Amino acid sequence: MVLLKKNYKFHRVLFWGKILGIKKDYFIAQGRGEDEMQGKKYLYSFNCMDWFLLPLATDSMIKEVTKAAKSRFIGDPSAMENEVGSFSPGNCSVHWAYILAMLGILDAAILATLAFVLANRQDALLPPDAKDVTTGLLMSV
Repeated sequence: MVLLKKNYKFHRVLFWGKILGIKKDYFIAQGRGEDEMQGKKYLYSFNCMDWFLLPLATDSMIKEVTKAAKSRFIGDPSAMENEVGSFSPGNCSVHWAYILAMLGILDAAILATLAFVLANRQDALLPPDAKDVTTGLLMSV
């Protein structure tokens, strides 16, 4: 990051993070000049030594990318999506989703049973003078 700051003459450099790719990973950074709001530039790298400027995103670029982004990042900015195909999470994540769903159903059943038991014991928790006034859900006059 020090090299990036020195080579591009940035006042400050912020490391945004790492995007995992199939062949290579992308490192993303933002460089800022003296004017924090006007002097922003976005860069990417594969090795944190060689940095490349990202072009400013236009509305047409955003629309194009959102239509084309159907798979994982490859690690090559010039690669086409057809080279990799669609991304499938595999069977492992399906098993975890099933287990989590079953735990959610079990949790809901336990909470419903507990609510029913507590509601039936509500009359036992009332003071003695209140028991004469109420009988279950109906009040006597």
